[in-house]
Parts: sequence; C-alpha cells; structure tokens
Amino acid sequence: MQQAELIELLGISDSYFRKWRAGLGIEPKATYPDDEVEQFTRIKQELDNGLKLPDAIAQVTGRRPEPKQAPGRYSNLPGQLQPKSVAGAMVAQFDAEVMQEFFRLLSQPLTKHEMDRYFQTAIGSDDVLDAYILEAGTDD
Repeated sequence: MQQAELIELLGISDSYFRKWRAGLGIEPKATYPDDEVEQFTRIKQELDNGLKLPDAIAQVTGRRPEPKQAPGRYSNLPGQLQPKSVAGAMVAQFDAEVMQEFFRLLSQPLTKHEMDRYFQTAIGSDDVLDAYILEAGTDD
C-alpha cells in the first residue's frame, strides 16, 4: 500500500505516521507490505481503545519503544536527574561561587572598621588597640 493511502486509511497526519513508523521500527518507504499495514491498523485499534502510543506499540510489537534523548542540557539518563546527583551538582556550583567571592574579597584591602572587627574576633576582646600594638610589635 502506498504511504499516502495508508495515512488516509488510518486518518492521521504525516507527523503522526512518522511517530508510529519510528515506534514500530519500520524504515520509510514508498509502499508498505501487508504485514506492516496490519501493524499500523492494530496501532490505530489500540489507540481507539484508549491506549497511549507507547503502550499501543508495546501491545503490537511486544516491546516498548526506546525513549528519545531530551534535546538540550538534560537527557533521559536515569542517574543524571536523580536528587542526589542534582544536589551534588548544586553544592559543587555553590562551593565554586563561594570560593570565587572569598578570593575576590581577600584581594581587596580591609577598611579600618573591617580590621577592627577582625581583631575583635581573633583576640576575643573589645580592646582592639591591644591587638594593633601586638601586630605592630617586633619579635626582637
């Protein structure tokens, strides 16, 4: 049967026909033999009975169609979108951004207020002047 006749018989569009053909694993051709026409008509019957296309294909062929890889950044690989993998990637990205900000701040000179706060934290005292004297002293 010619492809155009088959599409008309099934009452579907060209794009649906391509999806069905790919799901059945049938190569595109000008004419289709009776056994392939039978597969297409069985798909149509299963869909009319309320099944979804992957389930109808599984019913007709005895196997589920392979899932397509999602375009772009993510794919259908099971481990790639598991919560543990996603969380690990988020933590790694956060750590990298924290380190970039840390080194950016480290390369800037400290203000007097920031230095006072640093020494208060370091010596645990409110008398920052003692810390400045200690810092300015020599080891002689």
